[in-house]
Amino acid sequence: MLAGTGAMAFFRSSLFTIRVGDKDVPLGLGLILQVLLDVTDRAVDRGRARPRALLVGKVMDKVLFKKAQVALPAYCFA
Repeated sequence: MLAGTGAMAFFRSSLFTIRVGDKDVPLGLGLILQVLLDVTDRAVDRGRARPRALLVGKVMDKVLFKKAQVALPAYCFA
């Protein structure tokens, strides 16, 4: 438990903070860890998107555009 707490503190530490636009960005090991987590998150999202896109194509194959053009965008954005 002590090692886990120490590792969390170590990775959450930052050497200093810089301002990028209107956002404060801490520079340190936490930034490296955050970048790795963001890359992994985007890869998982891409991996999940392809099967969903194929499924949506199959489901929407027989739906006529004239019938769906009003209701479908509202449904998707809701």
